[in-house]
Amino acid sequence: MMESEEPGPLVSGSYFDTDIRAILMELSAKTGIKLIPDQSVQGMLTLSFAEMRLEEVLDMILYSGGWAYKEENGYYLIGSADPNNPASARLMVTESIITNSAAGDVRKGLPAMYQPFVSIPDSAGHRITINAPETILWKIKQAVSAVDVAKKLIAVNVVVAEVTITEGMAVGLDWGEPILSIDSAAGIEAQTGARALMTGFIGADLSIALLAMGKSGSVDIRANPKIVVLDGESAVVEIVTNQYMPIIDSSDNLSSTDVKVISSGISLTVLPRITRDGEILLQVEPIVSDQSGIAGINGLPVINTRRTSTIVKLRSKETFMLGGLIEERRQTSVRNGSYSKDNIRKELIIFLTPEIL
Repeated sequence: MMESEEPGPLVSGSYFDTDIRAILMELSAKTGIKLIPDQSVQGMLTLSFAEMRLEEVLDMILYSGGWAYKEENGYYLIGSADPNNPASARLMVTESIITNSAAGDVRKGLPAMYQPFVSIPDSAGHRITINAPETILWKIKQAVSAVDVAKKLIAVNVVVAEVTITEGMAVGLDWGEPILSIDSAAGIEAQTGARALMTGFIGADLSIALLAMGKSGSVDIRANPKIVVLDGESAVVEIVTNQYMPIIDSSDNLSSTDVKVISSGISLTVLPRITRDGEILLQVEPIVSDQSGIAGINGLPVINTRRTSTIVKLRSKETFMLGGLIEERRQTSVRNGSYSKDNIRKELIIFLTPEIL
């Protein structure tokens, strides 16, 4: 119902199978207020009311046909609320609203009956325009508020650690190591089994966990970024080395040189979502690539790539650990005038701690 600044006159009446236009004429005579319906206002109606405001009576009468009214210069215009009907233009009021989410998503989330009244001036922006009768404008604004809830921010603390696997160490993170042998009071939970991808939940202090891992091999912290994203939005962390390789093409006594970029390193995509119960559903996709050799007549490096994807459910400030991404390199060194070749094996372990801000 539309609220007016001043209360309208109180009216009473009882009608049985009466023409709506006749009812409006009688109400106009009783109140002294002109009621001007357009040609779309047609039909028969049965109703009764006592000591009600004129606006309340109009709400009852016009509801059945989807009509609307608007007060203008002391009289009421009554007609179709169809936004595609040019005759309805004088019944409409326009209001612009800045949205939290993308304007297109907000419009799609509204009930179908309200969508025709909502337009998007800029499809890539965050503003919608409502062009509707005052009698339903407030209902559309309520629906927008319900749909367009401001997204929360989620901070994700990322620690990328590289563990050098020394001779005699098991390939992959050993779930029997002290870091995972702490009793349940320390908050350690782990998935066990021989798997290429290993995951675990660490409730204890992260620095203590890294120190425990250091007992079995050297630990190198490759990166420790902190990213902040909106709920349901993804972010990418990249620790990448770019090599610029000249490519020479000779044909028909002509030669040309091009430059090719070879990238290797770590790329991590995270996508956190807040669940209904206040926990965080975290989708993680790491990609690790490294150079394993040289191939081809142009001497381009061979890049090995390992990637995986997993989704976990965490509480805010709980840490998730992802391991099992093994890298193996051959290194030639000179010792006392003699050459030696060593195999260097490293495991990349990623710790992620999401926190709802």
